[in-house]
Amino acid sequence: MRITNKDAENVRVFERKIIRRIYGPKKINEDQYQRLTNQEIRETLNGYAIVKEIKSKRIRWYGHINRKDEELITRKITKWKPQESEPKGRPQLRWEDQVANDVRAMGITE
Repeated sequence: MRITNKDAENVRVFERKIIRRIYGPKKINEDQYQRLTNQEIRETLNGYAIVKEIKSKRIRWYGHINRKDEELITRKITKWKPQESEPKGRPQLRWEDQVANDVRAMGITE
């Protein structure tokens, strides 16, 4: 299953919501509290992002599948292409295409 930009943004929003719950509000004065900002959350996570983790795991899985024997069902499914004609319009981005885009974006050359 591929992840759309909307899905990725929904995951980021959920991640920030959970981090806010874990860390709670920051204390400004004796009786004033303020919610953590997105920038403060990014600084707290030190560059870790769940979407990056998902993409790296997808690339690892793709490498794992490509090392398997050609006769195994998981390898056959990832290489399978439908025989029927495609509908009009722009073709949908496939999972394999998204992996290639992730590899290119991360600068992996192997």
